[in-house]
Amino acid sequence: MILIQIFQSAGVILISIINHKVFEAISIYIGMIIGRFCFRKGWHAETLIVCTLATWASYYFLTSGTLSVGVSIFCSVVLGFFLSYILYILAVWKEKVNTKITLVGETGKGSVDLKFLTVQEITEICSSKSFSENDTNFLIDFVKNPNGLKKYEIADKYNYDEKYIYKKAKRLIKIIQGG
Repeated sequence: MILIQIFQSAGVILISIINHKVFEAISIYIGMIIGRFCFRKGWHAETLIVCTLATWASYYFLTSGTLSVGVSIFCSVVLGFFLSYILYILAVWKEKVNTKITLVGETGKGSVDLKFLTVQEITEICSSKSFSENDTNFLIDFVKNPNGLKKYEIADKYNYDEKYIYKKAKRLIKIIQGG
């Protein structure tokens, strides 16, 4: 992991040297660190190559668009902070889980949002899909949140990584959908 970060950093340094904007690249990095501290999360690519290319492309465009050194150091910090904000928005957007399911009832097929079902109805659906009690309780906590838990508290309660709970919820809902 450290070797990968060194490789990515070397690429960023090379790009900043090619653009003659080393101080600006450092300032952008400082702004990103401040932004990550403020927002606590950011977008992460699915693969290493996409992450590396996105990192290099963002640094190329941010360093090539800066002004003279006196003004650009401040602007670069702001650009780095702005980049962190954009990555935060992407992370929040990516974490959204579609809780709508299709149910077959007496009136035919209908789409319903799990959020509007009662805990008992969700329990019955999970039972019909042979979910474990832990998975059923997790899905109820994730979708209905009867105890007012934050997502990181749900992750702690079930001993999952905070990022994993979104994948788990999507997987369970997909099983309910029959997929």
